[in-house]
Amino acid sequence: MEFNIEGEDEIKDLFKSILGPEVRIKDNLDTTEELLFINTINKLQDSHILEESLFEDYGISIAAIIDPLWEVIENDFTYLYGDQARETISWYIHGRFDSDGKVIDLEQEDGKLVKLLTPKDLWDYIKFKTK
Repeated sequence: MEFNIEGEDEIKDLFKSILGPEVRIKDNLDTTEELLFINTINKLQDSHILEESLFEDYGISIAAIIDPLWEVIENDFTYLYGDQARETISWYIHGRFDSDGKVIDLEQEDGKLVKLLTPKDLWDYIKFKTK
């Protein structure tokens, strides 16, 4: 079921007269950003795990290829969410497990510990901290 935004038809007509093609208007940008963030974190986790297993299982290091890409991704996170959030995201992907595979709690600047078990937890924490 679709709901129309107030004045949506007039906005669509205006854009259609200027741009030509039909346009769709979305009012769920926050939800979309959250879903994209969660999907991105899931993909980055998978990539990190694959990168580590290639090295551990076969002695293959792809750091020369991957490290510049990680840097670009981290720069994007800095641009979108700031330095502190980028550091938290990087920790979440690269450093939140101990050597036994157990999740380590995030220690905040005030010494309090925070459990970030899922990308959704990470999203909620970052949104809270960047307000």
